Amino acid sequence: MNARLYRQGQHAETVVIMHIVTKNTMDERVLRALERKDRIQEALIEAVKAEVKAV
Repeated sequence: MNARLYRQGQHAETVVIMHIVTKNTMDERVLRALERKDRIQEALIEAVKAEVKAV
């Protein structure tokens, strides 16, 4: 999870994360792993929400 704590004087509400990836390098594998992790986390969150609603 990426997050930022509130800092005094901070005006932006969002954080932008940019990935600079070079073709045919380990960077591509790392980015794919991060994307896969994100999909799994989203599926888990949705499953927990559905379970909570069912109870």
